[in-house]
Amino acid sequence: MKIGRLFTVSMLSVAALAIVPAAQNVVGQYRTFVDRAEAIRSVEAFGAILSFAQHVVGHRAPYISPLFQETPATDAQLAAIAKIRQTADTSFAKAKAAVAELSDGKSVGDGLAQAGAKLNDLRAITDPILSRPLSARDQAIARGFLPGVSQVAATIDPILDGLADRVAATDASLTTLLNVARTAQDLRIAAGGRAAALSPALSARRQITPAEKAGMDRALGRIETNRDRLQSGVQQLGNPQRLTAALKEANEAYFGRANAVVDKEMATGQGDANYSINADQLAEIVVPAIEKFFVLRDASIAEARDHAAAARDSALTMLIIGVVIVAALIALLAGVTLLLRRRVIAPVIALTAVIGEMARGHDDVAIPSSGRDDEISAMAGSLQTFK
Repeated sequence: MKIGRLFTVSMLSVAALAIVPAAQNVVGQYRTFVDRAEAIRSVEAFGAILSFAQHVVGHRAPYISPLFQETPATDAQLAAIAKIRQTADTSFAKAKAAVAELSDGKSVGDGLAQAGAKLNDLRAITDPILSRPLSARDQAIARGFLPGVSQVAATIDPILDGLADRVAATDASLTTLLNVARTAQDLRIAAGGRAAALSPALSARRQITPAEKAGMDRALGRIETNRDRLQSGVQQLGNPQRLTAALKEANEAYFGRANAVVDKEMATGQGDANYSINADQLAEIVVPAIEKFFVLRDASIAEARDHAAAARDSALTMLIIGVVIVAALIALLAGVTLLLRRRVIAPVIALTAVIGEMARGHDDVAIPSSGRDDEISAMAGSLQTFK
């Protein structure tokens, strides 16, 4: 093999040994960066869909009293219903936009669209009966409203499960934060559902039925379970200040006062039904208190987003470092190659040609590289002696 080719093969081998592992590291860091960026989008979609689920369940409070009171819905009640409809529709649009940012969000988008369609169908059959007095309302529709809301919410649960799995596959450390967010919302929904189950009896000024009592007891079990899970989850995360403060405020607002009011009126409903408040007043007490759990939910989502962003930025930094190292190796090897070719290979090839010419009797040939201070110059000097 000629020396030029041998040199080229040698340098390519050195390049492969040095650059290929570094390039593989860059590819790995790029994949990590892409995964972390996708985790942020998944967290954003999770939070947006969780918020939509909140507004789905939020239909209960403004609808309950108009559905079960003797008179048609008042203008104020219809305005409250219109407000929750608009809020839910806006939330749905935001969730849809967040899902569209996912790299593979078709299945998530399809599930979200199904939930939106179910909500629209429920509102379409319920809204017309609100303008009628109780005696003229279809009671099957009125009684089916709360279960219908629950069914829409249940449609959203698998979507959230899938997004949580996506995030966990990328960064398992985010799982606890998402669980805290979801548990906070579930506690809020359970607390709202318990109050909503009491509202028909308050509106009609009647005793609580055994079915309503059983439903409120089940909701209380969910509330207590979620309360324990929240406390455990925040502790598992190391009691971050943002979450600790939000959890304390929510517990004080709901368990400190609102829950006691529900318990008191529930006990009255099992007795003489001489309630001290009506359904609207109950909502004024309970809703602001349970809304505090949304603050905890949003804080958990923000914490997950910040964590994912920090991981993405770290991966980007490592990616940039890796690219710089690869570029530096390429530049170094290219420089060494050019230097050796210019200072060694090219002069050796030139001297080889001179030797050939001298062997053919051409003693007048010029001998290159004789002015250098190295081994190549010594070889040139020897040829000058032969000449």
